[in-house]
Amino acid sequence: AATPQYGAPGYYTATNSTGSALSSSITLTSTGSYSGGSVILWTQFRQHFTLVYDPGADDVAVDTIPNPDEGYASVGQSAVSWPLQDYQLTRPGFVFLGWADTSGATTPQYSFSGTDGTSQSVMISLVTEPEGSDVTKTIYAVWQQNRSAPAAAPAKSAAPKTEYSYRLIYDNEGLLVTMPDDVLATDGETHVFTISNEIPSREGFAFLGWTSVKGGTAVQYTWDDQDDLPREITVNADPEAEVTELKLYAVWQKLSDDPEPADPEPTNPEPTDPEPTNPEPTNPEPTNPEPTNPEPLQPTEENDPEEPPAPPGDENT
Repeated sequence: AATPQYGAPGYYTATNSTGSALSSSITLTSTGSYSGGSVILWTQFRQHFTLVYDPGADDVAVDTIPNPDEGYASVGQSAVSWPLQDYQLTRPGFVFLGWADTSGATTPQYSFSGTDGTSQSVMISLVTEPEGSDVTKTIYAVWQQNRSAPAAAPAKSAAPKTEYSYRLIYDNEGLLVTMPDDVLATDGETHVFTISNEIPSREGFAFLGWTSVKGGTAVQYTWDDQDDLPREITVNADPEAEVTELKLYAVWQKLSDDPEPADPEPTNPEPTDPEPTNPEPTNPEPTNPEPTNPEPLQPTEENDPEEPPAPPGDENT
């Protein structure tokens, strides 16, 4: 019995497709060739096949690419030879030579003209599993670059770069701190940056210096000439980068929350020369001093008292 993979049936006047193939109508005659005015026909299911034309490149003109060819062959037939049509594919800068069984081939196997030992027909194998299954064969266009077309000019090598851009970034790492401004420069293959003498500030921290390591605690560069640390940084240009960047990060030291005084006062200091509570007088003054020998008061005219009058009878007569 036939299977669904087989193509449309054909009708023949003899078995194994050896008789005449019939179309949609048949004319019966009254000759003795057909007993009782009837005819016996043999049906033959056919195998379907497709031939696909692959242009072999993306820039082939679409309107020149052939559509797939389809055909039928008798079931059990091992192969079929399919004649090529005069397809002329076009592609900028290339000449179409013919077709081949493999993609990217440089020598054609099939062509319409049959020149250079090529075949004008494509042999399509019909051996399938399961038997009678549809068959698809693909052939690929073979191209040759058009030598008459001007060769593409070689790309001019770019002139060696002599100037490069540099940027020095003082990264605040997202902290609320003041930082020096970034520095832009243009130079040759190397550039020397000088560290800014602007000291960043951060509440509760002391600034120690700079490092090129994010989160680093060791000072690599300084803002002045202290501690024998460099203040200049040499940067080599990155030829692939539009701007060669260098980032510096501040190194901080946290300040103590409750600093102790440098010279604290003693809690209970002892006096060096305490005052006595009841000191004894060295030379007390007497309460009732003795008079020494006061000088008698000498009378004067001002302080002499008036003489009393002489008693009567005492006058000299």
